[in-house]
Formats: sequence, structure tokens, C-alpha cells
Amino acid sequence: MNPPPIDLAGEVTRIVGYLLLVIVLATLATRLGRKYAPRMGGGGPIRVEDGRNFSPGVGVRLVRVGSRAWLLGVSRDRVTLLAEMAPEDLPPPKEEDASR
Repeated sequence: MNPPPIDLAGEVTRIVGYLLLVIVLATLATRLGRKYAPRMGGGGPIRVEDGRNFSPGVGVRLVRVGSRAWLLGVSRDRVTLLAEMAPEDLPPPKEEDASR
């Protein structure tokens, strides 16, 4: 008996479909990992409450330790204290912080 003929176009389509599925799943896992990954040092008293980047490697961060907070300018070369924040100027702690 002769083996059945191979449907090359069907096999290529099936393989490309599996590759696309793997790429989509990897992209989804990466994005969810970034969103739900614990922050570095997440269990300690120092919290990076918020931040904005103005360009790659340059931005500001709101850092809180207990009831005190500072606005820091961050670049590739240095961190600069921009302002110490008054308690009345601070947003309420994030929900994950309030439960601790």
C-alpha cells in the first residue's frame, strides 16, 4: 500500500496557526505579568506611589515612607529631590497599601 499523500498547504497552515497562537499567548502573558507582578521591594515601608516618564529614562516619582512623601526627579544619571510633599497635598494611599 502506498502512504496517503501529504497535504503540504494544510500542514503549513496548521503550523502557522499554532505559531500565531503561541505568539498571542506569550504577548498576553507578558502584559499580564507586567500589570500584576509585585513591585520591587513591595513588602517594605518604602512605596513608589506614582510616576510619569517624560522620555526614556527621565521622569518623576512620588515616593512615600509612612506619612511622609517626596517628589523625585529621575534621570539615567541621578535622582533629584524636587519637593517634600505636605500631607494635605498627598493622594490617599492605594488600596493595596491600606490593607497592610
